[in-house]
Amino acid sequence: MSVAFRLIPLLLPLLFLSTCSSEKSGALEEHVSHGDQYLAAGDALQAIASYRMAFYQDSLNADVLGRLAKMSLIS
Repeated sequence: MSVAFRLIPLLLPLLFLSTCSSEKSGALEEHVSHGDQYLAAGDALQAIASYRMAFYQDSLNADVLGRLAKMSLIS
């Protein structure tokens, strides 16, 4: 069996994980964007909900944490 065929089972999970992380990043950006729109419209509760959804996508994202902290000071 050639080396290429031996590597396929090792590389397939990496391909799957890279796809999942890009989808996760897109969802995070979408939630942050919605939160910003709600905040601009004056709907603080919806903004907080959107930022929390972004937080669930990536709890270590400094941008999301900053927005949630700002909202805790506002409300």
